[in-house]
Amino acid sequence: MADEAALHRQVKHLLHAYGEPALVEEFIVGREFTVGILGNAPPWVLPIIEIIFDQPWGIVTICPAGSSVAFFPQADPTPRHHSVCPAEVDTALARRIEQTALRAFQALGCRDWCRMEMRLGPDGTLHVLELNPIAGIGPTYWISRAAQTAGLSYEAFVNEILGYALEHQSL
Repeated sequence: MADEAALHRQVKHLLHAYGEPALVEEFIVGREFTVGILGNAPPWVLPIIEIIFDQPWGIVTICPAGSSVAFFPQADPTPRHHSVCPAEVDTALARRIEQTALRAFQALGCRDWCRMEMRLGPDGTLHVLELNPIAGIGPTYWISRAAQTAGLSYEAFVNEILGYALEHQSL
């Protein structure tokens, strides 16, 4: 939103159109990372992936397919980003990302595997944007790519997930 008045107008529109509460989040400018975690006792972090957006900040980069959202008129439906795995980060930042990921995984009661996205704010704060407890695991997906970077074949990666899930079953 360009200013606070525009934000208020948009929230009012959403409340009227959908009759549901509206969630408003601050956009955090900074580097974005995605982190996969496998295991339970203890869980372990896969190599960190950095997501690099190819358009400047302030440009809508992704418009959901089939979206009828009127405030994305300039959006291109094609994501404009690429990723680097392993992320090119110094040891201290890698450790902070890994520890933040593990703390979020454990605090939210996750088990077996997940993938989460984080953004490094301008002040150096790591922000967990979302946690995907059942993220896609297709061979070309980010978590699969991180597993491959860690030395796991796709088959071994899927078997790891299945093995962790079986730990909870009484078979």
